[in-house]
Amino acid sequence: MELREQPELGARIRELRLEAGIEQSVVAETLGLRQPDVSKIERGDRSVSASELFRIADLLDVAMDTILIADRSLELQVAFRAGDASNEGARAAVNLIEQLAHELDHLRALAP
Repeated sequence: MELREQPELGARIRELRLEAGIEQSVVAETLGLRQPDVSKIERGDRSVSASELFRIADLLDVAMDTILIADRSLELQVAFRAGDASNEGARAAVNLIEQLAHELDHLRALAP
């Protein structure tokens, strides 16, 4: 499973925030940060802690994998929506789900 690099992660957070119609100031308030700090996150100039990531996902009403996982998960979603229920596709989906569950458990352990 390939996780997004920091600049790509920030860009994805920005994309999802805009789709949700949420201002940076609301994200800042939710995280207990200043608006310029949220801007830095979205530009990839500031890292995001696990607890911040959980709160961002909750605020944006998205699953963690929507933010974290690079394009591979999108390929699987497209394949399954297109009716590709092949054994290879099913195995890849199961592997992805297992990896996500493991990553989520790890992030939950880090969160306060």
